[in-house]
Amino acid sequence: LNTAIMKNSLWSEPLIKAIIDKFISTENLLDMRFILMTILGFSGFFRISEMLQIQIQHITFCQSGVKIFLPKSKTDQIREGNTVFISATKGSYCPIYWLQKYINLAKLSRPNDYLFCRLFKCKIGHSAHGNLPISYTTARDSLKGHLTGIVEDKAKYGLHSLRSGGATEAANNGVSDRMISKHGRWSSNTSRDTYIKDKPLNRFKVSRQLGI
Repeated sequence: LNTAIMKNSLWSEPLIKAIIDKFISTENLLDMRFILMTILGFSGFFRISEMLQIQIQHITFCQSGVKIFLPKSKTDQIREGNTVFISATKGSYCPIYWLQKYINLAKLSRPNDYLFCRLFKCKIGHSAHGNLPISYTTARDSLKGHLTGIVEDKAKYGLHSLRSGGATEAANNGVSDRMISKHGRWSSNTSRDTYIKDKPLNRFKVSRQLGI
């Protein structure tokens, strides 16, 4: 694995791809649930509390990708809900590919089935119990276990920081502040900016463009 990936302390595109590369051939629901949690958290700027409440009824597939409705979130003061738009990107790193694959393998079909549900051992591996959501502790333990051999210090990576990593990647790739705020459901610029870690190259650009 790339040494830079292992030593970095921020979720990034190379890290997400390294995770998928490691488990690319898996048919194990535990592995697939972990992949989906990381790629959705990163691409949707999700809080872990938001991801754990997603049910099948909240997911709508469309030609461009998927729309995920959040009935409530931290900044939704008037409880109207928010919709997160995640694009299909094609190929093995596509969030929509992994979402569909996991839903099909887990046989989640009822509207009230939780996307990140509990998995129980059975003769053929694991079976999904869609009516039972996983806890934050289960999600965290899955993260730490699956990151072994991919990152150098697992303690530096948390579920909530997927949100920061996705927003940072977007900002450093030229996505506008307005769209980042909309996508991440931030109510203020100050709140949004605390999540974004600018690349040094972009920080140098500021003084370089002063004309001195």
